[in-house]
Amino acid sequence: MLISRREYGRKTGACAMADFESWILDFPSRVGDVYDKSRGIAAKDLDRRVTRLIMALYPTVLIACERLDLFAKVDKPTHKRHKSGDAVEFSDLREKFLSLKQTRLAEWLEVPETCDQIKWLSEQPASDHVRPWESWEHKATCGGSCFVPEFVETVRHALAHGNLWTVPDDNQQIRGLLAGNFTVCSKPEEQKCSLVFMTLDRWEQVFCKWRQFLSHYKTEVTKDQRLRPAFGIDGEAA
Repeated sequence: MLISRREYGRKTGACAMADFESWILDFPSRVGDVYDKSRGIAAKDLDRRVTRLIMALYPTVLIACERLDLFAKVDKPTHKRHKSGDAVEFSDLREKFLSLKQTRLAEWLEVPETCDQIKWLSEQPASDHVRPWESWEHKATCGGSCFVPEFVETVRHALAHGNLWTVPDDNQQIRGLLAGNFTVCSKPEEQKCSLVFMTLDRWEQVFCKWRQFLSHYKTEVTKDQRLRPAFGIDGEAA
């Protein structure tokens, strides 16, 4: 299992040479560095722009959501926190995210709510719970009006389950990327569906904004912190 330098230090009491210090503190910025340095390659091979974008979103958004328990019901007695302990260590960052529950996506991205480069669809029950990604566009609205947490949750589930589709324009060029979150239930009336479409430029903006959100939290790693018991590495899945 790949672990960060901090987790290695907690387990061994030593500082190991590693590529990153923490999945939360500096790994997203490292992904951003690689992403920025690969712009030249992407410009020469536009067919790989979507691949490059998904490769950047996957570890920065999905891992942070999981380790910070952003969508977990931590107030329930049966809930098991993520083994890393990051939800506790970075509790103020988690609370900062939860405080965005009344913040519109347009405000967060600093774009007009009527921006036509973002489309949003949320349904319960889902009118097409079999293949909703094929009938979304005529029902979708300008996506800037959705709230940040529900947007991030949709992206998190889309990345986790591979619910991502490229959307072509009239010339069969890639117009943007569609991400979906679906709740499968035995009763059709309980089916839930949320879909978000963005142009690739807007998705890149989301990636940059998410990196900035995480990078605002900084802390010094002390020896005492490095020597704390390790979580999520002794054979247990993190």
